[in-house]
Amino acid sequence: MAKPTTVKLKTKTGACVELTLTHAQAVLQLQASQNRDDWELVSKRFQFKDNVIKRKPSNKASKAEKE
Repeated sequence: MAKPTTVKLKTKTGACVELTLTHAQAVLQLQASQNRDDWELVSKRFQFKDNVIKRKPSNKASKAEKE
């Protein structure tokens, strides 16, 4: 069985929690609907944009561009 994707969230007080991607997204969506900012996504690979956690775009050139 595959390991679920996890992300780290940080509170205003500085405490870090590692949650599954779906759980973290639910927390951030609820927070956004209540106009709060208690939790912050702390991840190099993901971003919370348009009410969804998405993988950050890569700055590397694609293989097609190299050829």
